[in-house]
Amino acid sequence: MVAAPEAPIEKAKGFEDFLERVREPGSSGLLSPVRFSEVPSIDLVTLAAQAGVHRSTMRHAPDTESVQHFLRQTLRVIRAAYDLSGDLGKALFWYRNYPIREFGYRMPRNWWPQNGPTT
Repeated sequence: MVAAPEAPIEKAKGFEDFLERVREPGSSGLLSPVRFSEVPSIDLVTLAAQAGVHRSTMRHAPDTESVQHFLRQTLRVIRAAYDLSGDLGKALFWYRNYPIREFGYRMPRNWWPQNGPTT
């Protein structure tokens, strides 16, 4: 019997479902950069550049602390947007596209990796 394909990641039923979908398969607590890159407009090359690592690190060493820290912080920002909107699609749209005046009209995905949350 063939398993039904998962719905696109941005169609997750809520943040917890989204979080489960970006988990590294077979791990207890790692996030998967490859699965995270399934979110439209967030590819591995972009993730690597934002995380400050070589693009091959995302695929071949996803368990490195720098990659995991970046992904956790990205999820933190998306979760905050989700908590405000109650809608994962809106939260992802906001993360990718919403210019924030206080941050020089940069989008969260372009601003926070250098300047955002550190804990």
